[in-house]
Amino acid sequence: MQICHLLVLLLFLSGCAIRGESDHKIFISAELSSNDIIQIQKLIGKETEENILSIVEDEDTHVIEVTTGVVRGPLDGGGKSFKLQCDDGKWKITGTSMWVS
Repeated sequence: MQICHLLVLLLFLSGCAIRGESDHKIFISAELSSNDIIQIQKLIGKETEENILSIVEDEDTHVIEVTTGVVRGPLDGGGKSFKLQCDDGKWKITGTSMWVS
């Protein structure tokens, strides 16, 4: 998973991200519907005021990892990471952690 985080960070910093609803960029590497993304944004918004940086799906477990926070430079950032799973069409947080670079 460490390599996945590094890849997401590098892609984000290089500008290979898509526009989110607000002015910041969100990198998405998951097969999600627009409705899923909206549900995830609302769920994470209840947990933190930090911007969502990425939404990445683990191809083996199909668990979604949402990374929030701020990146000011290659080794200058921090935030939270949330693990999510969908159960009967409703997204639930199954784990949380913090990250610092």
